[in-house]
Amino acid sequence: MGQPPVASYRKLHIHADGAEALQALWDVIDGARSELVLCTFLLGRDAMGNALIKRLIDRARAGVSIRL
Repeated sequence: MGQPPVASYRKLHIHADGAEALQALWDVIDGARSELVLCTFLLGRDAMGNALIKRLIDRARAGVSIRL
């Protein structure tokens, strides 16, 4: 199905709280250079959803392949 290989648990990060998890998400998106695959079951029409879409659009405009 064209999916990237599954990451090992050695790459699993547990964040202390939602703020830390959100910053980690922003760091991953902002650091993407060639491809970004994001899997989510819910994307709201709220401040968080809007901020996420804006970051994805910015990365796509920078030449990063985005799969949502």
